[in-house]
Amino acid sequence: MEKAPEFRLEIHINPQCIYIESELEIQDVINMSNVQYHFIMSFKAINEFVQRGTFNKSNPYELIVSYFSPLLKANGVFIISDVTTKVDNGLYYPQMMNSGINRFLKNSQQYKSIVPNACYHLENQCSGCYMQDIFHVSHRGKNSDRSKIAYRIICNKSFAQEVMAGYTLKTCRAINPLADKNIPYDLWH
Repeated sequence: MEKAPEFRLEIHINPQCIYIESELEIQDVINMSNVQYHFIMSFKAINEFVQRGTFNKSNPYELIVSYFSPLLKANGVFIISDVTTKVDNGLYYPQMMNSGINRFLKNSQQYKSIVPNACYHLENQCSGCYMQDIFHVSHRGKNSDRSKIAYRIICNKSFAQEVMAGYTLKTCRAINPLADKNIPYDLWH
């Protein structure tokens, strides 16, 4: 029996738990950072900026992505996930997220979405739809608590083209009225 080659894997974690009250504070954090990351993640956090009106009239998703994306390594990914509840202005957080991210991607031309698959192909013509996953989580407060989230994964355009090579657009689940939002999202179809 042939032995598998050994390799060493080192993972350096540098969590940045930061409190931000203004765009200037984001600029300070970015200017202090001399590190590029394989993973930048935001889970159910950016909506807090919307609720507090932190960035006045700016789209917080667009703002956060525009500041933090340049910190990605060539093969790094930025994962943005948020709740799918309604904002005071009548939009849902994911609609605001997709609108802001798509505007950033269109203006920068350096980055692209890879998840959901449809966003890779349609982000320049998206009219604000969003993908939603619904799943159940049990915790101390509730058994089988229903949770709804939307997410996007973006990366450098050249890395996105490598990752997405061979994957064609199958359908955009977000705008498909027959799509069952209760089944897990197939990331590649």
